Amino acid sequence: MRSQTERMAEFKAEFPDEWKHERRIEYLENRITDNLVLLWGHNARFDRTPPGNNWPRALEIYHIQELGKQIRKDLKEIVYRGAAMKGEIRNEVTEGEKDIAKAQDAVALAEGYGIVVRRNLMLCPFHDDNSPSMSIRHNRFKCWSGSCGWHGDTIDFVMKKEGITFREAVRKLQ
Repeated sequence: MRSQTERMAEFKAEFPDEWKHERRIEYLENRITDNLVLLWGHNARFDRTPPGNNWPRALEIYHIQELGKQIRKDLKEIVYRGAAMKGEIRNEVTEGEKDIAKAQDAVALAEGYGIVVRRNLMLCPFHDDNSPSMSIRHNRFKCWSGSCGWHGDTIDFVMKKEGITFREAVRKLQ
């Protein structure tokens, strides 16, 4: 007797990838619409809250920011899936390749670009910086500057620094 997971995998395999992308895009578009309605509601409540009432205003700001993040994330996925449907994206990067790329030493990577790293702190290469505002911890970069705020792993760093795609950055880090 097959498990439910095996039966579900067989069921999913019967549908073409284009159909899966179309269904996911349709779902994401509906979720964006729902989130926009929620966003407008939070915005209206924020406008109605008296200025001296800081806690409810802060809560509304938090909800607005979180909904904005979710909407941006969904829009990125729609763009990606649309490109995948057109055949512009072929996922040729394996999980093993991603793991190897992410495991690259972040300090050595930054120094390879000519950036001086001291005590896991460095000048942020993505904005004008006079004092070290980017830290490296657990192979992840984080800029603490209010003007930048960039953060990511080694793959993201190479993508941003060189302006290349995810696949090209993974290949470069091999």
